[in-house]
Amino acid sequence: MGLRRFAPPTQRFIWLFVAGLVLQGGTLWLRGTSDVLIFKSWALSAVTHGVFEAYSPPVPARASVAEIPFVAPDYPPMAVYILSAAAHVALWIDPDLNARSRLLTIIVKSAILAARLTAFAVVLWVAVSLVNDPRRGWASALVMWLNPALVLNGPALGYLDPLCWAPGLAAVALAWGGRPILAGIALAVTVAIKPQGIFYILPVVAALWHRPGHLKAAVLAAVTSGVAIGGPFLVFGRPGDFFDAMAVNASEDLLSGNAVNAWWLVTAAWRAIALGAEALTTRPLWLSLSEFTTIVGVNPRLWAAALVVGLWGLAFWRVRQDARPVQVAALGALIVHVYFTFAVNVHENHLVHAVPLAALAAMLDRRYWSVYIGLSALVTLNMVLFYGIGRDFAVPVTPLLLPVSTLASLAGLALLAHHARVFHHITSVRPRLESVAPIPQTSDRPQRYRGPAR
Repeated sequence: MGLRRFAPPTQRFIWLFVAGLVLQGGTLWLRGTSDVLIFKSWALSAVTHGVFEAYSPPVPARASVAEIPFVAPDYPPMAVYILSAAAHVALWIDPDLNARSRLLTIIVKSAILAARLTAFAVVLWVAVSLVNDPRRGWASALVMWLNPALVLNGPALGYLDPLCWAPGLAAVALAWGGRPILAGIALAVTVAIKPQGIFYILPVVAALWHRPGHLKAAVLAAVTSGVAIGGPFLVFGRPGDFFDAMAVNASEDLLSGNAVNAWWLVTAAWRAIALGAEALTTRPLWLSLSEFTTIVGVNPRLWAAALVVGLWGLAFWRVRQDARPVQVAALGALIVHVYFTFAVNVHENHLVHAVPLAALAAMLDRRYWSVYIGLSALVTLNMVLFYGIGRDFAVPVTPLLLPVSTLASLAGLALLAHHARVFHHITSVRPRLESVAPIPQTSDRPQRYRGPAR
């Protein structure tokens, strides 16, 4: 990135950035969702029994609190490393803390905020190195920095998603920029933090599809990094417990984990039929896969997975021939959106991974702004409906919850149709040669993206 192409931000931008930093820093003290308490339990368990034994320790005294029973982690190893480091810092400050410690909450959330800052820098790098338009980069980075969905999901509610999507975003950008080894390392990190890291595999592959040497280097770097991250848990820990913990993510017995998607419509209908008017005054209950299978006679897990993977394959096949940066970012956003809408076991926060990818696509092509805004609104509404702003400001159950969540699910289906239409249009029209430099077919040297045709 040449410094001569780097334009400093305006004073207004600086003030807005600082305001966003103060706002998000102020949310670090909030307790977030009950998941934060579980994350802190994992962190203290890793410190008490050793990080490589985190998936199979006995119930530790520090982490056992009255609010929840102790559970072993079910996130991949990189999340355990990060949480363990947070616990070490907190214990250095206060040796007597437990899982209810507000100090540990702040430190865990600080890592989440650091991930958001990293993603901010990635957007600026893309704008300067690939688009050669730093002013557009500053604006796009600021829009993403102040996005209510990303603020709520990260520092406020305390989900670990930013720790996952920030390196995923970096992997996509590095693949564009001709840095395959770094892209592979970043991809391995994102997959090793949350299972949703797999969303970024196809975009990275698409970005490198016409550069076989770079693709091989990225794959080698990703595999090597993955072994380095997860290998110690197999060597020094208990492999059986580790694999059992990873399998939990693909075997949850529920249709929709409060995700306003196609399966939430089924859940809402079941509640309305089973409970009648009481469905409006009681907190929504998940409909389990086993119960649904008993009622209908068909287990939808494999059918839903086949539909999702099939649509992923079609989208990738459509993009691979051209694989301009805007198409790669759009592919990633659509992959997440399809998964959120049709897969089972999806939770309310999973759609957030589509938001930063849609932001990149919108920065490169203004037609994606409508998708970005729609995704941001749906993510925000989904989390607020069920969790408010965490345990400190929870949303009470009202008769509006079930009908509003049902309407949100229908809106999500309409948004996916619009998203698919925009994706189809972007991947159908090839830009003029003077607007976008084509990716060479015989060289591994990357070309700079110069924006869509106007």
